[in-house]
Amino acid sequence: MKKDDFHIPPGNDDQVAMLRQEIKTLSEQVKRLVKAESRLYRYQEELDAQLKEYKDLYELNKALNETVELSEMFRHTVDYFTCNLDYERAIALRFSGDSDDYRVAALAGYYDDKEKSCVAALTIGRDGPLPASFARGEEFLVCTAGSEDAELSAFGALAYLDEFFIFPLGSNFPPQALLAVGNSTEHTQFYRKVDAGHETLVSIGNAIGLVSSALEKTILYHALEESEYRLKNVVENLGEGLILIDPPSEGLQWNHAALQMYGYESQVDDVASCQNLGQVYELLQLDGKPVPVEQLPIKRILRGEEFREYQLVVKRRKKPWQRTFSFSGVLIRDGRGKPFVGLLTLRDISSQRQSENERERLIAELQRSNAELQQFAYVSSHDLQEPIRMVTSYAQLLQRRYQGKLDEKADTYISYMVEAAHRMSSLIDDLLALSRVGRSERPPAPVAMESVMQQALDNMRLSLEEAGAEVTYEALPTVPGDEIQLLQLLQNLIGNAVKYRKKDVPPRVHISAVRKGKQWIFGVHDNGIGIEPQYHERIFVIFQRLHHREDYPGTGIGLSICQKIVENHGGRIWVESTLGEGSTFFFTLPAKEGEGR
Repeated sequence: MKKDDFHIPPGNDDQVAMLRQEIKTLSEQVKRLVKAESRLYRYQEELDAQLKEYKDLYELNKALNETVELSEMFRHTVDYFTCNLDYERAIALRFSGDSDDYRVAALAGYYDDKEKSCVAALTIGRDGPLPASFARGEEFLVCTAGSEDAELSAFGALAYLDEFFIFPLGSNFPPQALLAVGNSTEHTQFYRKVDAGHETLVSIGNAIGLVSSALEKTILYHALEESEYRLKNVVENLGEGLILIDPPSEGLQWNHAALQMYGYESQVDDVASCQNLGQVYELLQLDGKPVPVEQLPIKRILRGEEFREYQLVVKRRKKPWQRTFSFSGVLIRDGRGKPFVGLLTLRDISSQRQSENERERLIAELQRSNAELQQFAYVSSHDLQEPIRMVTSYAQLLQRRYQGKLDEKADTYISYMVEAAHRMSSLIDDLLALSRVGRSERPPAPVAMESVMQQALDNMRLSLEEAGAEVTYEALPTVPGDEIQLLQLLQNLIGNAVKYRKKDVPPRVHISAVRKGKQWIFGVHDNGIGIEPQYHERIFVIFQRLHHREDYPGTGIGLSICQKIVENHGGRIWVESTLGEGSTFFFTLPAKEGEGR
């Protein structure tokens, strides 16, 4: 139908104009509807693509979280980039701490056999330029055709990639893994182009984030699993018994050593909980009294107490079985301060307790025997004094009255008798002195050693003058002890220093004192004849003499008395000497509490 076919009555021009305007408006609306429909179709395509990507990401996340095998995770990752993101090739390289480099863990895409074997052998050094880029803060590396980056180009040649991305997987450095995705020169046109546009990076970034998160969780899981395995092996192979206590349920888990101590080879119901344990075993104190419930080791731990070396007797209620254990315990709390696990360690000290009891019995027996011997020595020496005194008196009387009136042999015999009586008297005096050292019951009191030193020199003035001896001493401290015994100690040591002097050499004796920790070390130095090294210990044994009586008189008891005095004061005595050059007798005494020098 043509325009001329319409019959328009004359005088209706306004209606014609309106009709034409309506037709024009309707045409424009139709055009807008067509454009809107086109945009809606494009939006639908984009939504469908996004929905597919989200579904693919969901499936990837599901696959990654369904496995704890790293090799499976890497395989799912490279498959996703080649199958879902349309790149030709994908390579996952995992860091190896053993070799300190990255090695291929999985690859996907089209490779011929030669390319596949070469790529599978690809490695990247941890300190190489590519990982170093991520240390500098790079989020990814991209190489496009004709790139001038020599390192990226070299990697691309080894990986048979012309254009590619490299992404770090994991948040640590060095990254736990690297992911290379891209295309080869021959097939670039058939696959998704490698470009660093926003849309591409968002799409890839979503997948990289999922993989990195899953990878870190899996590596942490393996680390925890390895740590748990090692801890379990350590606990099981401990020589010391260990019981783990679950605070809420009071359940018990025993290591092998603890089970063996209680007579078991494996975990049984008897020891599976505190309640069961209390029904089978009874705990006693060392004196045989029952342990109050609140003082049971497990109850103390659950209350939050920490204790060590808590010794108890463990006894079975219905069987003749008993052991002595030493318990130590502590309650471990979590980060919020709530009880997490109780640790109870135990050592079987049954043999040790038996040994201690036997030792205490022997010590008591030895102390009783020593007391009896000391009493015997004291009584014997004391009772012998009177007969010896009479023998000595009558021998001296014979010597005075009949010396020179009988024959020469009689004079000699009388002299021998008098000398022997004197020696016997000296010996008994020394034995009495030795026994008195052990019998002293005076409590320790502060003793000014300088005053004791001066008193000793006053007592020995005549003998020192006769020998021409010179005695000097340093500032001496005050020590806790028995003043009479310490006076005897100094007199004996100075007397020995003077007695064992060189011929024609005036004796020189010097007394020193040096503070060392909680004790004083005294030294009595002389310029006498000295002592050979092999006799340094023997001289402290009672009745041991190194010289003939004719050369150096004495009973052989003096140094034994010195040793006993020093030991009674909690110290020790020894000698350092060089034959022909002199000797130094050292002895230690406790320092006065709170005193310094």
